[in-house]
Amino acid sequence: MSDNIFEKLKRSDFSPATVREIIQSAYAEKISRIFLEDEQLHYLAPVLDELGLDYFLSPKKYIFNQDVGKGGFSNSIRKLVPTTSPNGAFMVHIGKRKEKLLYAREIDLNGDDYALGQALGIPECCIKAFVQNTTEAFADQNDYTLFTVGKQNLEPDPWSVHCAQYFGYGLVSHFPCSVNCKKTSVMAKAAAKLLNNVEPNLALDFIRYQGYCYLYTEYDGIYAFKETGLIKHNIWHYDPKKIEMSNTGLLAQAILKGNQLIVNFPSDFKICNEEEEIMKVQSESVCVLFHTKSVEVH
Repeated sequence: MSDNIFEKLKRSDFSPATVREIIQSAYAEKISRIFLEDEQLHYLAPVLDELGLDYFLSPKKYIFNQDVGKGGFSNSIRKLVPTTSPNGAFMVHIGKRKEKLLYAREIDLNGDDYALGQALGIPECCIKAFVQNTTEAFADQNDYTLFTVGKQNLEPDPWSVHCAQYFGYGLVSHFPCSVNCKKTSVMAKAAAKLLNNVEPNLALDFIRYQGYCYLYTEYDGIYAFKETGLIKHNIWHYDPKKIEMSNTGLLAQAILKGNQLIVNFPSDFKICNEEEEIMKVQSESVCVLFHTKSVEVH
């Protein structure tokens, strides 16, 4: 990618994940779906032309519900408005192969999640899990993260954990079927490798976020722990000064007072400061996603 084009993307207010989607469309012929407000579309359209990418707009604009406790992240649509409205965002499909792009757009507008997943290159196992859990997930802010953990108590593969998306740095654009999905891991590594070849500094940021340990909650924030260490088989030390969070409620305050997590199960843990217990958490709406694995691109 020319320095000129990448500088234009960097100067925009697009999330790093949106920039990643554009790079993949340009260099890996990925079909991407992003949402753009009027000003963003005006800015991006000439960049897409420079990259030789086709793009098609939705016939309506979308206004989203903001998820509770997720720093403005949204997984659900509140309503559709006319394209002439000053509010809302266009759904924009981007790619290099016009026929495949138009097909993906058509099935997306028709609400065929299974066919859309296939068109976007999402692993079959993840498409099936998404479709299977649609009704239940819709009741909880349309977020599938808790379903990726399920009833497992296994150390996750950091390449299969998608929580970096809540901070703008997701390497994949789908919910994995599990936190140890091998196909998602392969996709994430391929995306990181492509970024490393095209824009190494951007790749470093993505890889850094992919390697963090995460605490996900449905309503009380998402937490990226940037410095952690395993003391015993279920006791984790963390640096409370090196945490990025999407919420500032009671759980966040407890985490900042502590420096250890004692994890009995992903949904059952204690926050401690050395020997002092600060908070006990038992909830099916939370999951601890800590790991000891290194994240590198070869």
